[in-house]
Amino acid sequence: MNGSTPWYADCVRCRPFLEQTGLSEPDYLAAIGEVLALMSLERAKCERARIFSLGGQPDPPGLHPLPGHRLTHHPLPMLLTLDVPAVNVWVDLTRFGLDLVATRNLVGIKSKRNALVGDFKQYLSTIFEIEVFAELSRAGMSPTIHKETPDCIAWTDGRAINVEIKLGEAPFGASIFYAIGVPFVDDFGTFRIQLYSGVGGRGELVQNLEDVLNADIQRLLEEPSLSPLSRSSYRIEYNSTTGAREVLFSFGGAPTYA
Repeated sequence: MNGSTPWYADCVRCRPFLEQTGLSEPDYLAAIGEVLALMSLERAKCERARIFSLGGQPDPPGLHPLPGHRLTHHPLPMLLTLDVPAVNVWVDLTRFGLDLVATRNLVGIKSKRNALVGDFKQYLSTIFEIEVFAELSRAGMSPTIHKETPDCIAWTDGRAINVEIKLGEAPFGASIFYAIGVPFVDDFGTFRIQLYSGVGGRGELVQNLEDVLNADIQRLLEEPSLSPLSRSSYRIEYNSTTGAREVLFSFGGAPTYA
């Protein structure tokens, strides 16, 4: 990282992003300032070095994992020390910073901030809670954070509402959809992928099915004549002559073998 100011804290470099979103420079700098107050750049560099020293590999850059996947380490050090400007990282850091700004004066928020950077096991549930607290605050519902159940009390029309916040798993089919890797080329054709009924409910792991499915996609790209391919969990057809760029998903049905 060149210089003492990271790219995401430089309004000159980020001005195109700001112009597209309509976010003012003071609001943007306040948001990034909240993120860096939570984890300084120096601390992020130390954490990143520690992760790599333990043999860790970087997850896809982002504060949240892909649906159906697990984070292998805390994502914030990787984002804060990223050298190359990236739109998805900029969006994540900006949204996160704005949520921190919106919640910084809430009663009880300090313990949540501490847990966010101090306990990786609580990271996903805690960042989700902060996101919910921020939305409640923006809606004028003045949430008060609790250490026990409920997670907070919000107010509307003079009435108190107990709010319990739970982070659920993404549906299996949606997780597979997000995990599909199609080529970044024009007119790769059309893939039709059918996930059979019951897939995801028999102990299958998203990552294992993702690896096999992406391997089949690559295989069909190299040898279109192999289409269709039928597996125990899905059927995939490929048409290379349509001149399209499509991935069509369907769910249900029983296995059929060509």
